[in-house]
Amino acid sequence: WIYEKYLSWTDSPNKLSEIKYDDNGQRIISGDLNWDDVIMTACIYWLNGRVTSGLNYYIENMGWAMTTFTKYYVPENVKIGIIKWEDIIERSFDPNNKYHFRNIVMEKKMKAGGHFAGLERPKEYVANIAEFIKKCNE
Repeated sequence: WIYEKYLSWTDSPNKLSEIKYDDNGQRIISGDLNWDDVIMTACIYWLNGRVTSGLNYYIENMGWAMTTFTKYYVPENVKIGIIKWEDIIERSFDPNNKYHFRNIVMEKKMKAGGHFAGLERPKEYVANIAEFIKKCNE
């Protein structure tokens, strides 16, 4: 399940000819994300018995996130930063909806990255956070 999510929620190549390998012959899934990350994540979930609770979180909250959460009001004094990663799964969050997002201080579209952007593109991820904090302090 975890490997499947890494492949489908990242900007992993879909064609066999585009698959890349590191110096040890391990498949690079996307950006800096590789097979060791999959094994480590699976171990973290499995060895501490959190597989079920991890899956339940998505199952129990996805309906809420797509319906009720979209009706929440975000106060104007809350600064918002929006990063759209190339392969992110977009649902119902519309940054143009001024009811939800009244104070957008940063909005960017990235050319690569997906749901696991912090693992795929750690340098870009941290740079975006630093840029957002800087804009919030201007």
